Amino acid sequence: MDEVRDYVTPDPKYTDEERQLIYNAFTYMAKLLVAHGVNVIMDATGNLRKYRDLALKIIPNFFMIYLKCPLDVVMEREAKCENTKNAPENIYRKAMEEKAENVPGLQAVYEKPKDPAIIIRTDKHGIEECAEIIYQKILKEYLYKNLKKKERN
Repeated sequence: MDEVRDYVTPDPKYTDEERQLIYNAFTYMAKLLVAHGVNVIMDATGNLRKYRDLALKIIPNFFMIYLKCPLDVVMEREAKCENTKNAPENIYRKAMEEKAENVPGLQAVYEKPKDPAIIIRTDKHGIEECAEIIYQKILKEYLYKNLKKKERN
């Protein structure tokens, strides 16, 4: 997501209007890739439901995974992060010091997903365990269902 943001808005301001533009572009790119047979994983905060609703509406076979984590744990992890991979560094600390604005969960609203396919408590599960939960859901939802459809035909 941050790479898309850097391309679409090289000098990001993180305003609500800019976020809408970025999520629209990100979702539309994912839709195009899916239409051409590419499996897509969208890694984004999507702090407002309207961003996620757009993806649900236009991307076939889209399912949402809610990686749930208490804000204090997120902030602790971010403070330890050495490679932010194009994301702003120390954004939560900067927001607490009033040096950053519109940070989801602090100054900007974060609307929890209403009906995600999976909820994973990342403060309770390690990275590998989270990945396995997601992998099993993908197998169950797509691979097994497609195999059953082929068997019926």
